[in-house]
Amino acid sequence: MYFCRNLVELLETAEESIDICLLLLNLENVADVFLQALYKGIKVRMITDAHMANLSGSQVSSLIEEGQKMPSTSFSQLKTDAPVFNPSVVSGVAVRGMHYHTNMHHKFIILDNKLVFFGSFNWSMQALCGNCENLVCTNNSSLVDKFKIQFSDMWTEFKPIEVEKIGLRRF
Repeated sequence: MYFCRNLVELLETAEESIDICLLLLNLENVADVFLQALYKGIKVRMITDAHMANLSGSQVSSLIEEGQKMPSTSFSQLKTDAPVFNPSVVSGVAVRGMHYHTNMHHKFIILDNKLVFFGSFNWSMQALCGNCENLVCTNNSSLVDKFKIQFSDMWTEFKPIEVEKIGLRRF
């Protein structure tokens, strides 16, 4: 778990923005970092596979539940585009998903438009404890810029997902 502690510590260094593009997110402590970032006023956006967001253990659902508890007055202090809770915003995290027959299989996170994490790492306990995975973290501006372009293109292409009692769906 030493790796996970270091990863969380790096994610906690975000000061302005966190752009998340992950097939799945099952690590509770990482989801907690994203939620804490919101409380600090950091802009957080997430692109995920809409079908994977509904799987058991998905932390997207946890972000939704916690976000619904977040006092609406605190949204006015956030650096996000959404001053109040609405269907396309999940706990202040703007979440968009791919709704195709194939998976959105990217796995990268951009911090403050300066640092990018990418690799085969699936952001799950299985990836931490059982799989052979790789995760690269770099501040190489050329690489960061390429991931920023990819995120921006996908953000434009994908649609917001909204919360329903039975799960997530496209709106």
